[in-house]
Amino acid sequence: DLHRRQPRYRGRIDVVNLAPDHLIATGNFAGVINGSVNGHGAGTSVKGFNGSANVRIAGLAVNGWNAGDLTLSANAANRVVNYDLRISQGQAASASSRGMVDFRGTPRYQVALSAAHLDLEKVQAGRVMRTDINLAAQVDGSGTALADANATARVDWRPSVMGPVRITSGVLRASIARGVVTISQAEFAAAGPTRVEAKGTAVLTGRRRADISYFLDCKDVAPW
Repeated sequence: DLHRRQPRYRGRIDVVNLAPDHLIATGNFAGVINGSVNGHGAGTSVKGFNGSANVRIAGLAVNGWNAGDLTLSANAANRVVNYDLRISQGQAASASSRGMVDFRGTPRYQVALSAAHLDLEKVQAGRVMRTDINLAAQVDGSGTALADANATARVDWRPSVMGPVRITSGVLRASIARGVVTISQAEFAAAGPTRVEAKGTAVLTGRRRADISYFLDCKDVAPW
């Protein structure tokens, strides 16, 4: 309805067996898309949209990395968006992410990500690159501009493989408040052995400055 000051709309879009790489040969994306989006709203901002989306991409590949089957469900109501995303690779391997964004007032967000034996496969220079990624991560905060963002981030790496690199452990604890990033704990260890540690603060607004201490010990750089 374009007669109103803020246009109003209502509708539904269905996608059936769409293969974008058959339409545009970019080589950056492959997969077969099925899904639907339906909703209603007013204006052009995402804040005015109410509805839901369900999407499945079979055989997803991005920039040559084969990821598996992706499913996404999301809904938006009263300026709050919730989503649930999952990548499936059989019974043992998967990755998932769930989150919420609240656009009422200062935006608030909660995002969780986990991966269990996630195998991203790519053929490069005649060699097969594979991964075995195991991690858990979480971001919780409010605000999107550096000056008013207030958020914390947690990442826990469990033993993983990324091509020739074998990660044994990793931990990150960081936060941002009033334009200041604080790294309270950052530790990373890999076979070789390689060990990295860092902590400190960085001011990202006004007079930018940083005070970060770090330690690096790498006995073998070949895998990197």
